[in-house]
Amino acid sequence: MGKGFFISKGVGVVGIVLGVGALATIIALSVVYSQEKARADGQVSPTDGGTATTTATTTATTPAPSNEPWDQYRLPKSLVPYHYNVTLWPRLKPDPVTKLYIFTGKSTVSFECVEDTQLILIHSNKLNYTEQENKQKASSWLKVETQYLVLQLAGPLVKGQKYTLYTEFTGELADDLGGFYRSEYRENNETRIVATTQMQPTDARKAFPCFDEPAMKALFLITLIHDHGTKALSNGMETGTINSIVEGKNVQVTSFQQTPKMSTYLLAFIVSDFDFINQTQDGVLVRIFARKEAIAAGQGEYALNVTGPILKFFENYYNSSYPLVKSDQIALPDFNAGAMENWGLITYRETALLYDPVFSSNSNKERIASIISHELWFGNLVTLRWWNDLWLNEGFASYVEYLGAHEAEPDWNVKNLIVLSDMHRVFAVDALASSHPLSSPEKDIQKPEQISELFDGASVLRMLSDFLTEDVFKQGLRSYLKKFAYGNTVYTDLWVQLQIAVNGSTLELPMEVNDIMNTWVLQMGFPLVTVHTATGAVSQKHFLLDPDSNVTTPSPYNYKWIVPIKWMKAGEVQPAVWLQDKTATIPEMQVSPGGGWVLVNLDTVGYYRVNYDQGNWNRLLAVLTTNHTALPLINRAQLIDDAFNLARAKEVSTTLALSTTKYLLKETEYMPWESALDNLDFFYLMFDRSEVLGPMQGYLKKQVTPLFKHFENLTGNWSKTLVTGWFADWMKAPADNRIHPNLRSTVYCSAIAAGGADEWDFAWDQFLSASIASEAEKLRAALACTKQPWLLNRYLEYTLEPTLIRKQDATSTIVYVASNVVGQPLAWDFIRGRWAYIFNQYGGGSFSFSNLINGVTKRFSTKFELQQILLLCICCVTVRVSSSCWLEHQLEEKAHKKLRRLLDDQDPEPLPSSLGIPAKHCPVPSGGIGKQVKDRSISPWRYVYEKQMDRFPHTIAVAECQCEGCITIKRGENIAPTHDMTYNSVAITQSRLVLRKEPCGDGMKYRLVWHPEPVAVGCTCVRPKKRLLDDQDPEPLPSSLGIPAKHCPVPSGGIGKQVKDRSISPWRYVYEKQMDRFPHTIAVAECQCEGCITIKRGENNAPTHDMTYNSVAITQSRLVLRKEPCGDGMKYRLVWHPEPVAVGCTCVRPKK
Repeated sequence: MGKGFFISKGVGVVGIVLGVGALATIIALSVVYSQEKARADGQVSPTDGGTATTTATTTATTPAPSNEPWDQYRLPKSLVPYHYNVTLWPRLKPDPVTKLYIFTGKSTVSFECVEDTQLILIHSNKLNYTEQENKQKASSWLKVETQYLVLQLAGPLVKGQKYTLYTEFTGELADDLGGFYRSEYRENNETRIVATTQMQPTDARKAFPCFDEPAMKALFLITLIHDHGTKALSNGMETGTINSIVEGKNVQVTSFQQTPKMSTYLLAFIVSDFDFINQTQDGVLVRIFARKEAIAAGQGEYALNVTGPILKFFENYYNSSYPLVKSDQIALPDFNAGAMENWGLITYRETALLYDPVFSSNSNKERIASIISHELWFGNLVTLRWWNDLWLNEGFASYVEYLGAHEAEPDWNVKNLIVLSDMHRVFAVDALASSHPLSSPEKDIQKPEQISELFDGASVLRMLSDFLTEDVFKQGLRSYLKKFAYGNTVYTDLWVQLQIAVNGSTLELPMEVNDIMNTWVLQMGFPLVTVHTATGAVSQKHFLLDPDSNVTTPSPYNYKWIVPIKWMKAGEVQPAVWLQDKTATIPEMQVSPGGGWVLVNLDTVGYYRVNYDQGNWNRLLAVLTTNHTALPLINRAQLIDDAFNLARAKEVSTTLALSTTKYLLKETEYMPWESALDNLDFFYLMFDRSEVLGPMQGYLKKQVTPLFKHFENLTGNWSKTLVTGWFADWMKAPADNRIHPNLRSTVYCSAIAAGGADEWDFAWDQFLSASIASEAEKLRAALACTKQPWLLNRYLEYTLEPTLIRKQDATSTIVYVASNVVGQPLAWDFIRGRWAYIFNQYGGGSFSFSNLINGVTKRFSTKFELQQILLLCICCVTVRVSSSCWLEHQLEEKAHKKLRRLLDDQDPEPLPSSLGIPAKHCPVPSGGIGKQVKDRSISPWRYVYEKQMDRFPHTIAVAECQCEGCITIKRGENIAPTHDMTYNSVAITQSRLVLRKEPCGDGMKYRLVWHPEPVAVGCTCVRPKKRLLDDQDPEPLPSSLGIPAKHCPVPSGGIGKQVKDRSISPWRYVYEKQMDRFPHTIAVAECQCEGCITIKRGENNAPTHDMTYNSVAITQSRLVLRKEPCGDGMKYRLVWHPEPVAVGCTCVRPKK
C-alpha cells in the first residue's frame, strides 16, 4: 500500500443489480476514501534501513499454495474488456490532514463474459476502497500478493453477455516513479508539482482498476480534473476544457478523444504547468512539452525538428500512415526509464529530449535523435500477447532506432554504432551460464518482478534483416503490421509473415525462417565459430566467458545454431555460406602456408564470435600492422572485441588479445578505439589497485599520443594544466563558462579529480543551479571523480535525499562513485549499510537496481570479494531488507574467526586443580559445522562473552556435548530464536553471543551460542579468568623499556567505557584486524604519552583511506592499531569502529 493509507476490513461489493438485458448488468461498487495516516513506524527511512511495514485490516495473505483464481498471477480467460471510461483528479497540493499527495478517480469498465463465471478479478494495487450499503450483497476483498480486487458474485455472469463495472477509488500520488506518480522541480524559487504516469509493465493498476495484461486491449476515454493554470494531457487529443465546481472547488475538466484499441501499459495522463512548442508534419500535430524555462530557452527545438523527418521515414519504411492525429513528447524532471512509448504521449527524461547547443555535446544530440526514433516506431500498432515476448517489441525498437536516427542525421553514420552500443553490451550478458533464451514460456513469466528487458533482440533482428535482405525483411514486416494491427501476437506470427515474403522473392534459404530463427530465440547464448584455415574446417560451440561454468538450462537444439556466414578472403568478399551442423568443411576457407587471410562475419552482421587458428590470427595482425584499412571498419572493432573476450574465455592467449591493440598507433576511427578502450577497461578494473597499473598507463599513453596529435587542430595544447586552468577560470566567473560542450565531461572530471573541496563545492552549486539536464548530468558524473574519500562519502549520502539527487539518478550516481577507484569500496560499504532502503526503492527487477549491483562490484576479482557478494546475497534472501544484515554478519564473522584462531593456535591454559575435574573439553560432533573445536580451555573467549550482537539471529546450531557435571546441550538447526527461547530447558538469549555461567559440579559451566549462521557450541567446566580491562590488575610493564607505566585515560565524559590504566596487551588479538571498510563514526581520545604526539578527538566523522587527524593517519579498512617510534619504546594506537568507541594510546611494547 501507499504511505499513509489503509484498506478497511469491510471492503466489498454490496450492491449488484442483475439485469436480464442483452447489453449489460451494472455492478455498482461505491467507494469512500479514508484519510487515516499509516503508523509512523510503517515507513522505511533512507537512513535507518528498517524493514518496511504497512497497515491493512483486510485479510490479504494466503501463505499456503492455492489453486484459487485470485492466487494466480494471470487473469482467467472468462472476461474480456473492450472499453474504459476513466476520470481522474490528481491533487497537486498535499492533503491538509495527512500531508500526502493523493488522487481520486472513477472508472467504468465494460467487458464481455466469454465463459460463465461468478467471479470478477480485476487488477488493483495500492488503491483504496471501503464499503457502502446497498441492497444486493456479494463478497469482495483485495488480494495484495497478486494485486487483485476480487468480486465474488451472488449470481452468475453469462457467456456472451456484456457487463459494466463501476468503481470509485483513491490512491497516493507518491514519488515512486510508477503508476500515477508525482514529480517535483524548482522554478522561480518555488516547488512545482507534476502528476504523471509510467504504466509499463504492470503499474496501470496503481492508477485505476483494470485488466492489466497486454493482451487485454480496449478503447479508453480519459477525463482529467485539474487546477486552473495547469494543462492536462493524455493519449488522445483534447476535445475540450470546461470550468466546473467539483466537491466545492473551482477546477477545470479536460476531456480527450477516445484512444485506439490499445494495452493498458501504453496509457498516459499528465497534469502540469509546462509550456510547449509545436508544428504540423503531414497532418500530424507534433508538440514538445517541458518546463517553461526550458521551452523559453529553446531546448525543445531540436527534438521538434527531428521528430517530423523520423515519423515520415517510418511511414515510408512500414508503408503505413501514423494512426494518431498528434504526437506529444514531454520532458519530465523525474522519470525512471530513458523514455516510454505511450501512444500519442511519449514521456522522456529531460536528458533524452532537451538540447541546448550552448551546454549540450554532440553525444547528447545523438542520444536524443536515437531515443526519439526508438519511441516513435510503429510498435504500438501490434503488441505482444504476453511479456515473455517483450524482446520482440524492444528488439525492433532498438534496431530501427538506428535507422530513424540515420534518417534524421545522415552525416553521423549512426547505423554502425549498433555493434558497440547493442551487440557488445548483450554479448557480455548472453555469454554467461546464467543467461536465458530470448523467448521464454509464458508460464515462466508470471510475477511483475519477473518481467525483464534483459535482452531486446536488436542484434538478432539485424542479422535476420541482413540474410533476408532489407527489401524482403521490410515486405514481411509490412504485412505483419497490416495483418495484426491493433492486436496482439507471438513471435512466430512474424516468422510466418517473413516466410511469405521469402516465398514471393528469389531468395534461397537452407530452411524456413521459423526453423532458422528458433535456434536463436529458443536457446540461450550464442555460438563461437572457429575456422581452421589450414584445413577449411569450421565448427561451432556454445560460447561461455567462464568455460568451467555449469550450464543447467537445457537447449531444444543441443546448443547448435543455424549460422549465416558472410566472409572475405585476402580482401575479396566471398559468397555467403551456412553452418548448419556443429562441424563442417568449407574448402574455400582453406589457405596455404604463406597465403592470404580469412575474415569471417563480415561487417559483424552475425550474432556470434569468431576464432581462428594461430596462423590466421598472425596474418590478420600483420594486416592490421601494415594496412589496417584493408579490413572493414566494423571488423577492426570486432577483431579486438572478439580477441579480448576469447582470452577471458581461455580460448586464446591474453598476449594475442593485447596484440590487437598494437596497430592503434595508426588508427584514427572511433569504433576500433572505443572497442579497445571498452575491453582494456576490464584490465584497468582488475589492475588499478596493483603495481601493473603504471606500465599499463604508460602503454596506453604511447598508443594514444599519435591520435592526440592527429586531432591537434581540435585539441590544441590541451593538457591537465590547461584543463584545470579552464575550470579555475570558470570558478572565477561562474556566469561565463567557456569550456566547449564536447569537452566539459572530461574537463569537469579532470579538474575535480585534481582539486579539493573548493572545486567540488563549486561543481555541486553549479549542478544544483543547472538550467538544462544535460549540463546537470555532466556535473553529476564529474562530482564522483574526486579523490577525496570524505567528499565521496558525502556524495553517497546525498543519494538518499531526493531533494539533492533525484530518485531517477540515485543508483547511477552510486555507480559513478564506484567507478572511481577511491570510491569503489565506499560505494560497496554504502549499499550494504543502506541495503533496506535501496532495495525497497529500486529493487524488484528494475534496470537501475541490476545496474547498481553490477556497477559497484565490477572491480571484484578475488575469492574474498566473491565471498562478500555471496554474503550480501544471504542478506538479500534470508533477511530481504535488513540494513543491519551485512554489518552484523561481518562483525560476527570477524569475531568468530578470532575465536577460532585463539582456539586453534593458542596453548590451553591449565585447569585449576582445586576443581577436581579432568581437563576435558567437548568437541564439535563429527561432521559438525565450522572447524573442529580443539581440546582447549574456554579462557580465550573471555574478551567476547556478553558481546552485543544487535539481535541478529538466523540459525543456531547447538553442539551435542557433555562435560562432567553439565547438562546436555542439544543441537538445533534453522531456528530463528527469540528472547528467552529455550532449548531443552536451556535459555537462549536473542540479543547476545550467549556465554552464560551456571553451577556445574564444583565449578562453573559456560555456554557459547553463535549465530546467525550455524556454528558449534562448546561447553566446559572451568572458571575462566576475569575480564582483563575491567576486573584484572594491569600486567607490569617490561622494565627494560625504561618508561614509566603510564597510560592515557579517555577524557572525562568520553565515549564508551573508561579505558583504565592498563597495559595494552589485552588488545593484542585485534590489532590490524580487518573490519571490511565499515566506517561510520570514529572518536579519537585526547591523550598524551611521553614521547608521543597528541591524538585528538573527533566525533561523527566518516574517515576514509589515509585520512588524517592532526597528522595521525586513520586507515578506513582496519581496526587501527599502528606502532611507531615513541621514546625508547613503541607507540600503539587503536581506532575502533563502526560505533564511537574510545581510543587509547600507550608507550609500551605489547606481547607477541
